[in-house]
Amino acid sequence: MAAFLLIFFAYLSIALQTKLHLSKSPPLFQQIQTSIDNIEPLSPELYDSFLSYFRDRKYFNHSDPNNHSLLAKALNLKAKLHLYGLIQTDFPDIRKAAYFFKMASNLGSSEALYFESFMTFFQLDGSLSLRYHLDTISAHSPRLAEYLTKRSKVNSFISAYFSAMQNHSEAVLAMGYKYVQGLNGDSNNLIKNCPSAAIYYHEINKLLYLEHETFIPKFIEKKRLTFENLDAEIRNNKAEEHEEIEFLRMQANQNKLDAIVKLAYYYFYGLKGLIRNYEYAFEHFSKASHLGDISAKTSLGYMYLKGLGTAKNYRSAYKEFNDAVLRKDTRAKCGLGLLYMNGWGVEKNEKAAMNYYKEAADAGNAEGQYLYGSHLLSSSQRSLIKQANEYINLAAHQGHAAAMYALGLLHLDGNHLFYSCEIAVGMMKSAAERGLWADKMKLAHLALTRGNKRISFLLYLESAYLGLANSAINSALLADKYEVFGPEELDYSGIEDLIANDEIFRIIKEQENKLNVIKNTNIFDFLYEDILQIFHDKDVIKKTLRNPPTQKILAKQAYSIAKLENDPFSFLRLGDFYFYGIAVKQDYEKAYKSYAEVLKLPLEEIYQAQAYFNMAYMHQYGLGISQDLNKSWEFYNKTYQLNKYALFSVKISQFLLGFQGVEGEIGLFMLETWKPKITDIYAGIIGIGVIIWLGIEILRMRQRNLIESLNMKLD
Repeated sequence: MAAFLLIFFAYLSIALQTKLHLSKSPPLFQQIQTSIDNIEPLSPELYDSFLSYFRDRKYFNHSDPNNHSLLAKALNLKAKLHLYGLIQTDFPDIRKAAYFFKMASNLGSSEALYFESFMTFFQLDGSLSLRYHLDTISAHSPRLAEYLTKRSKVNSFISAYFSAMQNHSEAVLAMGYKYVQGLNGDSNNLIKNCPSAAIYYHEINKLLYLEHETFIPKFIEKKRLTFENLDAEIRNNKAEEHEEIEFLRMQANQNKLDAIVKLAYYYFYGLKGLIRNYEYAFEHFSKASHLGDISAKTSLGYMYLKGLGTAKNYRSAYKEFNDAVLRKDTRAKCGLGLLYMNGWGVEKNEKAAMNYYKEAADAGNAEGQYLYGSHLLSSSQRSLIKQANEYINLAAHQGHAAAMYALGLLHLDGNHLFYSCEIAVGMMKSAAERGLWADKMKLAHLALTRGNKRISFLLYLESAYLGLANSAINSALLADKYEVFGPEELDYSGIEDLIANDEIFRIIKEQENKLNVIKNTNIFDFLYEDILQIFHDKDVIKKTLRNPPTQKILAKQAYSIAKLENDPFSFLRLGDFYFYGIAVKQDYEKAYKSYAEVLKLPLEEIYQAQAYFNMAYMHQYGLGISQDLNKSWEFYNKTYQLNKYALFSVKISQFLLGFQGVEGEIGLFMLETWKPKITDIYAGIIGIGVIIWLGIEILRMRQRNLIESLNMKLD
């Protein structure tokens, strides 16, 4: 491992050219992919061109692998257009996406394998209905029922594994997260493996920070949604941001320096709802540099250095960096250091480079700390190695992505820092999350502000599959509060007619003798070939598929991922699901255990208050736990101690406890003061009895409803 580290930092110092040599896609494919990346609906004209592409492929020959590769790319685009509902002439349909991804994966597409893995894991391939109606399946085939309990995670793992073996970046990231959280087996056999996770996170970080010279880490949109702000986010059409951008553009046209610089950074990093655009960023940085802005000069220097938005030009980079350094810009010193260290546009001078790195590092610049520390590591002097570790640690704790990766490797090596696989994986995971996929969360939120809950849910769900923070809880909230899919979209029983009537499928079918893709296989058999090998009665399977469960089960799946990240609301809501039997079989014991988990999470008082309230109620009536009125009283008190706004709810509950035998102050007070004056003692007694009975029943109903309603209010 020590030898590996030396190689690592040697590679870093010379800034390797990327080794990614991907086959170029036709311009049409690039246009369609751009629409998908920006979640913009495809124009009818562009989709017509897409159809024409398939019609014109008459020269396809199944023996030519290149043709299969192009066809697989086209099918992937087709599947993603349906997945996100971007075809204006057709309704969104996840069923078509599942079919065309499977067709592309049969052609060896690593991207299709990745999406198959994602959809299979969350059972969006039709198996959601089969798994939900497991009792029905079990009555016909216990063997199939046993297979279905493991199918989603096992098949998802296999697809992700083979996609990752082909260096598909999202699949590599997903594999790392699967090993971190133990998402590779069934619910009774979760497989966590820190060393395996480290291997995958190392691979993805190596791709980003060693082999991709022009990669700029993305900002992560970590916005966490709540039940209360969902509607507000949907209503928010980003009017303020649009107004700000338009105002800045107007100011920039008038050569207002501050506006030009702001727009440059917004375009460079893709902020304020703008898609990252290096060409626009270069244009604005150039203008700001000409007007004398120091930070713009440094940023322009890096764009020349890396070839972002313009051709590489080391001489121009040196000029911009040097001008900025003369005006005391710390960040520019790192740029000059890179030029001198590698002899780019200047005579190579490692001593001068190290001086620039150290000056920047000592001034607190994270890039300087990282570059200086990484070069000190190559020294054989232990004192310098210790110093190197300190600089890299400082950079990592400032959020420098490459430094986090390096620090992770140092902890994994255990020679210069103590060995800790968990710390190493944590660091490398944080660095890996800032890859190109970080934009998925930003796009998910953008879709939400546009009112498209379906796209927002899918993008958040995919982000959750990759392990991005807050994405699981956001997708769970969307599926919990809204119907994110159309009424028939999860009904896979009619998949044959749906696909048979698809234009592109018909075109492929007509050319089957040349393409050799469908192989005359029945559509339904093709999609469920593994299930039909175990159970041959298609009628039973179709009947089960015809009854998709409530979409709340999608929320439960996402909450189950979010709880692995110790999200307290996920434990609360999963407890509610088991308490009320929402999308699962009612189970008070599981509900109580889920509520109790919240109490183990630190600094989450508002959620702990809700958990105490729910557990107090369950102790009060002996639901899933032994009836213990004293424990119930104690937990109600803890609820109030943690959340003063719960006073009304707590006092109602403690009043009822007074009738059950707990001598609480409120209960006794109410019994002593409620003494109505009546002339007919018998009628009065009966009347009071009826009133008390009705009051208690109403209060009990109110109390039970508080378990769910307080989840919303306290959040």
